Formats: sequence, C-alpha cells, structure tokens
Amino acid sequence: MAFQWLPDARRRPASELAGMNRHTGKMIFGEEYWNQTFEMVLEQPTGTWFADMEGGSHLSELYELLRDSTWFEHLVKCELVRLACIPAPARLGRQTSEYPPLLYVRQVLGVRIPDATLVDERLRLKVDFDLEGHGRWTGDLSLYIYSQEALRRERAKAAWMAENIRRIEKEGRMLPSPIPSDGWDIDDGFPD
Repeated sequence: MAFQWLPDARRRPASELAGMNRHTGKMIFGEEYWNQTFEMVLEQPTGTWFADMEGGSHLSELYELLRDSTWFEHLVKCELVRLACIPAPARLGRQTSEYPPLLYVRQVLGVRIPDATLVDERLRLKVDFDLEGHGRWTGDLSLYIYSQEALRRERAKAAWMAENIRRIEKEGRMLPSPIPSDGWDIDDGFPD
C-alpha cells in the first residue's frame, strides 16, 4: 500500500463571506457568520439531510458512545479536522464539491471541551482555528447533540425524502406520502 499526499482542498477567505442569519433573516458577516456556519456544519449529523445523505458530522454519535472517554475531546478534534480537510461528498448525483464543509478553516489548532455535560441538549466547546484570509481565531461554540432516538427519526425522514426524489426522477411516481408515518424505520423498507 502506498501513501499519497493529496493537494490541499480549496478554501474561501473567511473575511469575504457573508450570509443570512437563520433566526432573523438579517445579513451577517465576520465572527457572527463564522459561528453560525460552524454550528450548522457541526450539528448536522450524517444521513439526516435528504439532499446530502453522505455528508454531515459524527459529533452526536461520538457524544453518545464516547463522552466519558479520555479520548472524546481528541476524537472531536479529529472530526473537525475531517470536516475542514476533506471535500464534501456529491449531492443528489452532482460531482463532489471542491470545498470541504468547513470551507474557510485552514487548520484546527485546538479543541477544548471544559465539561461534556449537555446544557439544554447542547455541548459547549472552545475552538482554535486558522481561518483562510483571516488568521488565528478562537471562539466558543454551542452545538446541539441529537439523542439516538432523534437521530433515528431524522435519518428515517431523510431516507424517505431521498427515496421520493429518486422515484420521481427515475419512475415519475412517489411514495404514498411526502414524509414517513410515525415509527417508520429504514429497516422496514419502502412501500410500493
């Protein structure tokens, strides 16, 4: 087996990015925009968004399985490194993105979790990043952590919606409803 370095993923300068606040609809930029983007990327578990079933973060699973481990903080850092380095997977049949999900993080310098206890279902962590076009930035993040039951429900709903899109595009028909009935699980299979 040979190891081969891949070129750095493309990045966007943090200082040039702006977007809409997800709660107020106002335009935001700078630190407010960065915080919102970090939280949105890190809170979205894999398999819970129908348009990108492969993308997302593993933080909720890491929390559930390893929160009491001495390795937890280090594994959270590894997850942030993964999201800052590896280009996002293809969405709905499109090509793979040139950009990683954390598209303006050049390097994850540090992650600290002062207390792994959830407060209002949120995990608080302190991060130290090198941002493209900005330099070193430290900040506090508050990330929603899904329970295993909530993860199961969200993944079932996303799988149902993705299957609906696939059927509409390929067969010109859809499942009996736009969302699954309560209690439906992907292991139950899709109805005809």
